[in-house]
Amino acid sequence: MTISLAERLAKAQDRPSGFDYLRVILALGIISGHSALICYGKVYDPGIIGGYFLRLQLMIVPMFLR
Repeated sequence: MTISLAERLAKAQDRPSGFDYLRVILALGIISGHSALICYGKVYDPGIIGGYFLRLQLMIVPMFLR
């Protein structure tokens, strides 16, 4: 049984959990990381953006899957 967003908001009295927002932000981070690989292919070098972004990507996946 799937619950719609409207039903979840009604159940939480229009005060959703912050974890819902966190999962959306983490999902967008995963999508943005993979979109660079799709656009640039094997030529893509994560070092171009900087080591911090690569570290962030490595942390996003375990946080999202938790």
